[in-house]
Amino acid sequence: MDEAVRREIELSVDRAAAWREVSRLAGWVADEVDLVLRPGARGTFRWADGTRRDAVVEEVEPGRRLAFTWCGEDGEASLVELTLDDAPGGTTRLTVVEVPVVALRVASRAVVAGGERAVRGPAMVAACA
Repeated sequence: MDEAVRREIELSVDRAAAWREVSRLAGWVADEVDLVLRPGARGTFRWADGTRRDAVVEEVEPGRRLAFTWCGEDGEASLVELTLDDAPGGTTRLTVVEVPVVALRVASRAVVAGGERAVRGPAMVAACA
């Protein structure tokens, strides 16, 4: 993966119901998911075609946000963030963002080198290690 990907979808359920589905991950992110939603937990995503991705949970805000790094088939890690926000009419907006970890590290170094104060974010533990 060379660049960031961002997708939004409006779900016709409230945020609590959306979190129950989103936090299971299996069935919509991958066919099988073995991942405990606790920062630092390691797990795997598997697909029926034999594809596998190792992952590390970075951050969890129950009912609202999940962030994890995972290792792509190319051996490069990316940060995936799933965020739920209340939307009009009792619906929920799901935003999914995937960014290559290398791009985040380069941006972080540029901020520090420029003399600006860096904001601490996910630790971005290498899922590919």
